[in-house]
Amino acid sequence: MATLEGDWTDNSLTGSDEPDQIEGHEGHNTIDGGGGGDSIDGGSGDDTISGGAGNDCILGGAGEDVVYAGPGDDSIDGGSQDDTIFGDDGNDVLLGGSGDDQLFGGAGDDSIDSTYDNATIFGGVGNDTIRTQYGTAYVDGGAGDDQIWLDGYSGGAKYVAFGKGAGSDYVHDFNPEIDFVHIGDLSPDAIVITPTEDSRIWTLSLAGGDPDDKMVLDWSFSWNDAVTEDQIRARLVGSDTYAPPADLSLPCFAAGSRIATPDGPRRIERLRPGDLVETRDNGPRPVKSLLRSRVAPREMVANAALCPVRIAAGALGPGQPDRAMLLSRQHGVLMQAPDGHEVMVRARHLAEELGLARLQPARRSNPLLYLHLFLGTHELVCVDGVWSETLFIGPELRRSAGPLRRLFGAKPLPATARRVRPLLTRAQIRAAAGPLRPPENRTPPV
Repeated sequence: MATLEGDWTDNSLTGSDEPDQIEGHEGHNTIDGGGGGDSIDGGSGDDTISGGAGNDCILGGAGEDVVYAGPGDDSIDGGSQDDTIFGDDGNDVLLGGSGDDQLFGGAGDDSIDSTYDNATIFGGVGNDTIRTQYGTAYVDGGAGDDQIWLDGYSGGAKYVAFGKGAGSDYVHDFNPEIDFVHIGDLSPDAIVITPTEDSRIWTLSLAGGDPDDKMVLDWSFSWNDAVTEDQIRARLVGSDTYAPPADLSLPCFAAGSRIATPDGPRRIERLRPGDLVETRDNGPRPVKSLLRSRVAPREMVANAALCPVRIAAGALGPGQPDRAMLLSRQHGVLMQAPDGHEVMVRARHLAEELGLARLQPARRSNPLLYLHLFLGTHELVCVDGVWSETLFIGPELRRSAGPLRRLFGAKPLPATARRVRPLLTRAQIRAAAGPLRPPENRTPPV
């Protein structure tokens, strides 16, 4: 067994085709286990870890980590903070740990456990076992016959997805008072709700659909045996009122934002495929798709991650923005690093780390419409006087497929080859040698 050990800087470590033991220590590490059954510890820092082939054991540690399991039966613990974990082929064990995690099981019969805070879970293909505990959670078991535990009274509201091709899922500890069933674009009238001999166990199926597509809701942990069909039907939510949190990890503009075009500013929601918008690097580019996610007030109350970031007029500099603007929390905004290079900073980090924006509280009335602008390539567009990113569809999202499939429906999934600028992590922002500033040359080319 080979042993690789990083120092206290940002390390790049690559294992062999044999079983390796790799420790990243501090720093923002890039680790590739290679072949063989590896033991990998990312340590502290925001790490990117690929297990490679073999049955790997991976610990993300502290920091906002991105972990790819690779082929094999892998065991992954994300550790603390907000992690993104991708399983692959094989029967993987994924543990989110603390933080707002996104967990993707991939193929195989996976075991996925989210213990604390808010979680987004996609089981993928296979007969998965999924557990959620404290905090809010969105669970899409994917194809296969899944066992899902929502843990009854602990924490916030849970959302579990049901629809065509989902297989036969059993949902334990569903709370009919606070939990929801997300039915996507299906009409509530397409859902057949059937009681069983136990008044605390009901079955959902599709009218005229595949009999193998069904979901059992079980709240036998509770003494509440007087729930009616109407009360269960009230727990059904569609895409018109609820957008899964994973969708909102994609860059989103709020409706009403004005984007620079060759003909002047236009409200972004009025764009249509083929319309031209100005880009920072490549001049006018046609819109390929404009996708929409609508978030109801109750969803924002239940999950603050769905609430937008507000950048006040002039907060980034004169005319930047030229009016108050709203972005999703994960949206990348163009900034200039102390060395003069252009980078992107997430909107939430503008608020939490740089004090240039504010995290908005949940709306108590009126839904919020987010729009995802896809140009075919990753570009920077000028919206309300601020350069920010369009929708980036990299290998991580294509591998998970779930968030994209909800936006693109049956259309073939597109891809963008590379990020238009580096996207800084929270730790990189804190470690910057000087202040981050808005970029020069704010005015879009005409």
